[in-house]
Amino acid sequence: MARISAAQREANLVRYRQGVIELFWQVGWDDLTYGRLAEHLGVRSSTLQAYFPNREAFGDCLKGQVFPVFVGYLDLSSREALVRSWSQALSEPKFRMVLTLLLGNLVGKYPTELGRLGLKRLAVLVTERLGPQAHQDLELLLGRTVMTLADS
Repeated sequence: MARISAAQREANLVRYRQGVIELFWQVGWDDLTYGRLAEHLGVRSSTLQAYFPNREAFGDCLKGQVFPVFVGYLDLSSREALVRSWSQALSEPKFRMVLTLLLGNLVGKYPTELGRLGLKRLAVLVTERLGPQAHQDLELLLGRTVMTLADS
């Protein structure tokens, strides 16, 4: 097997990371697998494993990519607007994909730092914009989310 240059490895990594992001938006976190990503990129799964040693490494590709999209669905002008906009956004596939990613990385078999940091970032954003009482709204909305996702 021919070795690749450092420059080619870096170019591959950029392409593969972009592939993770694209595939996440197409199929969601639960269906983002080595096999699907390999098919999407036209490479072997074993090739990807050299760049992404575990599934958590896929999550690293999403850092800074999904939170802005998620927050874009929210109206943070008031606590009532937050609840209303979140409830409406639950019908949006991308919003639900991010929530599934967040919840899966918080309460799944192997909770990750990605989940903990994502929830903390969301809680800080909401309480900074809307005050400490908004933390209760976030708890309510996360419970509503679990119930909505369970019904789908």
